[in-house]
Amino acid sequence: MVAPRVYAVRVPFYYAAPPPLESGGFDAGADAPTGDAAVFITYATIEVTAFDGRFFWMHVSESPIGYAVPRLGSCSVSVGLSLPSTADRTSVSTSQLMEFETDSLQDLSAGTNTTVQSIFASGLSQKVVRGVAKRFHSQVTVYVNCAIEGERCLALLGTDGGSGFDMTYQFGGLIYREAFAVVARHLEECGSPTQ
Repeated sequence: MVAPRVYAVRVPFYYAAPPPLESGGFDAGADAPTGDAAVFITYATIEVTAFDGRFFWMHVSESPIGYAVPRLGSCSVSVGLSLPSTADRTSVSTSQLMEFETDSLQDLSAGTNTTVQSIFASGLSQKVVRGVAKRFHSQVTVYVNCAIEGERCLALLGTDGGSGFDMTYQFGGLIYREAFAVVARHLEECGSPTQ
């Protein structure tokens, strides 16, 4: 087996509120304004370890301050499957591997054992698997470990029920674009695996 390749990107996240509607509300689907209207929120670090172009392990965290190392967080895995019943569409199977024990209480629904980190990790791993299947026509396995916590956690990741804020959607979009760009670059450099 070829030695794994490691990639890391540190991206700034700027938030800009959407423009107001004539009705007085806001259009969450509108493109975010850029320039002076955007406010810096945080840096996100995405580390990707690629194993032979078929398996990817990602660690998503806020960039550490000083020499602090982000701890391990909630981990989910998504596997792309090509099933006869789904024709050309890739099916995705997702499992939660490890749960995140937060330093502070989160609003968890009764009877569930999920945190916003595990929901974010599951969603990101599924999107990357589907993106690879669509662009490269191959199935991959993606592990995502999300270690974002603290005061900005709710605004960046949303709620455990899947609700989010405009900032949540902008942050999720940024993380997906950057994570997928790293995976795509690896597959273009090393060649995508055959199905």
